[in-house]
Amino acid sequence: MLFEDNNFIPFLLTFVPALIYATVILASLPKKTIKLKNAFLYFLLGSISVHAVSAVQWILPGWNFTMDDFIISTALVAFVQVALLEESAKLLFYRFANMYRGRLPQPMAIMFYVMCVSAGFAVVENMVYAWRFGPDVLWVRAASAIILHMLAGLIMGYFIALGVYIKKRRYLYRILGLMSAIFIHGLYDFNIMIGYREYYLNTGQIIQMPTGIGVNNWYVLGPGVIVVLIMYIHLRKLAKGKKRDALPSEK
Repeated sequence: MLFEDNNFIPFLLTFVPALIYATVILASLPKKTIKLKNAFLYFLLGSISVHAVSAVQWILPGWNFTMDDFIISTALVAFVQVALLEESAKLLFYRFANMYRGRLPQPMAIMFYVMCVSAGFAVVENMVYAWRFGPDVLWVRAASAIILHMLAGLIMGYFIALGVYIKKRRYLYRILGLMSAIFIHGLYDFNIMIGYREYYLNTGQIIQMPTGIGVNNWYVLGPGVIVVLIMYIHLRKLAKGKKRDALPSEK
């Protein structure tokens, strides 16, 4: 029968948590800050960015940082091979979305739209994990990896938005945003990967698609949420202190 053997529930789990989190964030923004059609565009480009990461991994299948020291090898894989590659892809496809639109979003919208790119990435990554490890992993990722990706997007978006107010430093802020996203993403992955020492000892390789989550990762996600709240409050204060006519409108 059609409905007896299906993956409807796992399919919903790939994107519904991200949708719920995004809706909560959207509700906190001033009215008319976000256009849903634009948000969907950034989400779509974010989902495509996963394939750019996969392409790099396919082109460079032997790219690894396996060394004798487990901690150093794990840190290099987490921060460079995973976080740097994924966050750079998100930033690139955020720029592609802006190029397609032909305009920059207003500062308050930038944080949300970069987060949409990250959410798109996380949703497709969820599908990959569910296919490789089974649907049960989605319950774990709903309360961990999805939040991590969205936090990284919000943090990156904050710095990019600052560049709208201080144009002379916009490239510096863009780099700071990328590096900050890499830091929280890499720290999160590092905390998981160090739990797979036995796998490293048996295979000589660092596991790159861990499915678990340790309690210590909330030492990353918890402060990350607080930092994002502070960034959001700061950006709102900047927006109120700036004349509306001096900022780009959202269309």
